[in-house]
Amino acid sequence: MTGPSSELVRAGPEDAEAISSMAYGLLFEVYTYVPAERVSEFYEENLTADAIRSRMAEGHVYAFAVLDGGRVGYISYSIDGAEMEIGKLYLIESHRGAGLGSWIMDRLLGTAVDAGVGTVRLQVNCGNHGAVRFYGRRGFRNVAVRRSYETEIMTMELRL
Repeated sequence: MTGPSSELVRAGPEDAEAISSMAYGLLFEVYTYVPAERVSEFYEENLTADAIRSRMAEGHVYAFAVLDGGRVGYISYSIDGAEMEIGKLYLIESHRGAGLGSWIMDRLLGTAVDAGVGTVRLQVNCGNHGAVRFYGRRGFRNVAVRRSYETEIMTMELRL
């Protein structure tokens, strides 16, 4: 997925409601194997507009994935010295598997290289097999697993 029809558009605090709304729908679409009350709990703790604005104030970057002028997903990341943490990379279902995720990851890794980052980390739900495979194909390796929200969360990292 390349060309002028694809872009990452940085979001500001004024976009927190739109990100939160998109996140709500995506969480229930992606995490069908997690009890709904746990998905709701995760959303309330991490993805309300206030939580997003708070993370932005702490230096987390949010951006919309835009294809042909329409928002089709969102990302978040933070950089602390030589480390980048990818917090979110979500695409609506109809845009998964077509190369847009790889295009976004290329942009994120380019940002990391430009910032002098040596290690990129992320966390992924072990039950999200497609995402685990995607990150593995990109060179990310499992470094830890922990239990959270009645499921297992894998920490993966990539050394640049």
